[in-house]
Amino acid sequence: ADGGAAAKGAALAAADWERWELALAPLGLGLVPSGELGGGGRGLAATRGFARGEVILRASPTAFVVNDANLRECCHHCLARHRKLLGCSACGCARYCSVEHQRAAWPEHKAECTLLARTRPRVPGQTIRLLARMLSRLRRSAEGRGAAEGGKPASGGAA
Repeated sequence: ADGGAAAKGAALAAADWERWELALAPLGLGLVPSGELGGGGRGLAATRGFARGEVILRASPTAFVVNDANLRECCHHCLARHRKLLGCSACGCARYCSVEHQRAAWPEHKAECTLLARTRPRVPGQTIRLLARMLSRLRRSAEGRGAAEGGKPASGGAA
């Protein structure tokens, strides 16, 4: 029985490998097996030349906050520096370079805004703000899964 499970796992891994190879080929990239890297892990290899400055990977962060030193200088949505920023009237912490960015940031900022307003005039440090943002995102994700499954999200408390 144990050999059957291993064979099934290997077949699944081979199918995943093929899917990734097919998806990466048009981008000029290929997978490198762990045995070829020395030290384990897998890698990507270029299968064509890339132009200088060509973007080959773009990744969005799970969550981010403006660091403490730049709280009043950077837009809390695009992170660009600006001399004049619009402040959130409720919490007084978040700042935006435009009304459009303030609106775009609202779904993420909404949950933390109430908490930031309670700590006014003090602002929690960047580590606390980042942790709160990540926990809020996890909570929204869990609530979305619970609603999608037709049930209530878990409360997380002891019964």
